[in-house]
Amino acid sequence: VSAIEGYLPESYSLGNATPNPFNPETAIRFSLPWEVDVRVNVHNQQGQMVRSLVNDTMGPGEFQVTWDGRDDNGVEVATGVYLYRIEAPNLSLHKKVTFLK
Repeated sequence: VSAIEGYLPESYSLGNATPNPFNPETAIRFSLPWEVDVRVNVHNQQGQMVRSLVNDTMGPGEFQVTWDGRDDNGVEVATGVYLYRIEAPNLSLHKKVTFLK
């Protein structure tokens, strides 16, 4: 996870993954208005968790995390549509991203 300097958001946000579709990796941006316990996970279309990208307490700011198209075991996932989700207390936002081999 890398912080993007000089920006303090007023609300939560989850940006579009870029590039989308992607291979070999995509960047996911998100914003936090204050310090919070946050998770960013990738799920398949059946709702099963594929990869945990963030599971930490983070301060306010705008952040970027990269997903390399692999699951938590380091195995490349199948071509298809995946959901990436940010979760924090009283928050759950998700968007779609497509992985192409």
